[in-house]
Amino acid sequence: MALSPAPWGLSPPPEPMTILQQEMSLSNQKGAEAEMDQVKKGVFVRASKLNSLVANMAAIKIKFGWLIILAVLLQRMPFALSAPSSFVEFKKALLVLSYVLLLWALSWNFHHWSIRILLLGTVLNFAAIVANGGLMPVSPAARLQAGMPAIGQPGFGKVLPEGTGVLLPLDQTNLWFLSDIIPISLVGGVFSPGDVLIGVGLFAFFVEAARWGNTHSRKSKLLISLMANAGLSHKINKGRDN
Repeated sequence: MALSPAPWGLSPPPEPMTILQQEMSLSNQKGAEAEMDQVKKGVFVRASKLNSLVANMAAIKIKFGWLIILAVLLQRMPFALSAPSSFVEFKKALLVLSYVLLLWALSWNFHHWSIRILLLGTVLNFAAIVANGGLMPVSPAARLQAGMPAIGQPGFGKVLPEGTGVLLPLDQTNLWFLSDIIPISLVGGVFSPGDVLIGVGLFAFFVEAARWGNTHSRKSKLLISLMANAGLSHKINKGRDN
């Protein structure tokens, strides 16, 4: 018997889902939920590791950490808050002062091997800055190799717009091998050997913080185990006495 057509203006009822379609829908839903659970677990694990690393860094107890932060701000803030060509002599004085404070604060943390690397990089940068009148020389050729905007000869000896450096060719630079001569096009910048050592030192500091946390975690577990064994031995001995 043939089915009669649907009344005018009404669409035919939807076909019911087959058992296979229902199973596929449930399977896709469970798969999506499992994938979301994995993402949540991954985020939680990363957040826990980051929180642990921050806690370890705080527990290392860097001496005069506030002074290190202040020195870094003194290096950057005056140049960021004013035009490059304004208050140049004042900025030079602040830059030299910031390095003196930074070197003094880092020397108090010389027992950390990562700080020793940071200190060496800071000394190299400070030597290049003092030898060239209070600013870090930047090689024009290295700037071009890093993909930075070209600045012609009229810009030689002037403060660069992007930072605390002064544009100088190598033949006019004192201790040129310590100046900004290393182009890294990946980040679009020019760096000095001291900058490279500072980067290595910062990485080493994070590694040291992570290792410090693992070492102290093992020591804490060992101490808890020893205390638990001591308590158990005390109870056994007390039971024997009774």
